[in-house]
Amino acid sequence: MRHLHIARELRDRVGEARACWSLGNAYSALQRTDLALHYTTLHLDISRQVQASHASTVWLHYFVIMRLLSTAVVAAKLFI
Repeated sequence: MRHLHIARELRDRVGEARACWSLGNAYSALQRTDLALHYTTLHLDISRQVQASHASTVWLHYFVIMRLLSTAVVAAKLFI
């Protein structure tokens, strides 16, 4: 969060996108898919604004993985 706050203060859009990506990864590791998707979506939006096409491709791949993970978690809860 600190990285994101500093990037926003400096109006560093690339730094802000990187911070959002990192937060998305961290929340994913904590199995907080809601927050992970929120921050990776922010990453995509910012990346598109700075025309980082590679980031869009990476985000799309990550989004698909997150959707699959989310579905697997819901399915696992049904059997517990």
